[in-house]
Amino acid sequence: MKKTFSPKKDYIDEYKDWQGNQYNPGHFTGGRTPIWLSRPGKPKLLGSVFFIFGLAYGAWTIYEITELFSIEVTLYKIASATFLSVLSILLLLAGIILMRKRRN
Repeated sequence: MKKTFSPKKDYIDEYKDWQGNQYNPGHFTGGRTPIWLSRPGKPKLLGSVFFIFGLAYGAWTIYEITELFSIEVTLYKIASATFLSVLSILLLLAGIILMRKRRN
């Protein structure tokens, strides 16, 4: 007779296994990975949150770039526009990658 376990129970058992052996050297080196890496919960939800934040930071970046063309250009405005553009690109890319990821 084949025993079936619910995914929730299996997830908790694997988490307890990781928690009990996290300081055991060599336990996770043979192809075993922690549970949150092998089976992420809802990657599409997290990806959509990242994507929305990336769009918001992108809009803020556009505002900062238009402020660069004002009368007074400071180093603070240039650094802010650069940081925001890099952050928005990273969030958009992370969101797209997570939304395309399959759930195991």
